[in-house]
Amino acid sequence: VFHESEISNGLSMLAGINYYNRVLLGSAYEQLGDHGVSLQKKYVQFAPHLRFTWRPGMYYYMKEGRKVNLGSRYPVFAWDVEQGANNVLGSNSIYTRSELDVQYKMGLRSGNLLYMRLGAGGYFYTKDVYFVDYSFLKQSNLPVERSEELGGVFQLLDSEWYNAANKYARAHLTYEAPFLSLQKLFPRVKLFQNEYIYYNMLFMSHLHPYMELGYGVATPYVNMGLFVSSQNQQIHRAGYKISLSLFAD
Repeated sequence: VFHESEISNGLSMLAGINYYNRVLLGSAYEQLGDHGVSLQKKYVQFAPHLRFTWRPGMYYYMKEGRKVNLGSRYPVFAWDVEQGANNVLGSNSIYTRSELDVQYKMGLRSGNLLYMRLGAGGYFYTKDVYFVDYSFLKQSNLPVERSEELGGVFQLLDSEWYNAANKYARAHLTYEAPFLSLQKLFPRVKLFQNEYIYYNMLFMSHLHPYMELGYGVATPYVNMGLFVSSQNQQIHRAGYKISLSLFAD
């Protein structure tokens, strides 16, 4: 349950309450208990939640008495915090989860663009917390003002790592160029719109670090990317991602 409102120009706040009811299933509960790990069978969390998003220098105009935001030339800052409360509607977990996310689009010469995304977060002042549930890290939300769908997130990271550590730090870089190589090699082919170079990095426990390097091509209807990842200085895997734009203008 949440509500979002704009406090002032470029500064918005989302306030709400999250309620989690989780039960350990299968053999994991018994196996961890045999190793001396103290766990509860059921975890209930009642957590007030706040998110502040600041877009400094936001441009806007008024239409029929309503404010319409146009965007900002500066970085976008977002801070997300959640506080677990004890003994509320059966809750039994106390914790503070805090995450920071910064996104920026920088224009370069010849129409090239550089997208940057930095983030960090963690659980603090925890008491009896088994389920780690991040907001910015787990979501595949794209960098601000992007139509390309492959940058700013991890493409080959195993799903279990998204909720596997009490702290993390991440960084993403995406370089966009309309004339990087393909237009020079195939000057008569008008299908290629942009080319991309991706670099993603993640630090958390047992990952020191996790890295991804990728190359992508955008066409009017299909975006394609090839990626290779390394984990703790060793090649981890390679893969590809295809994004379809069936309803492109």
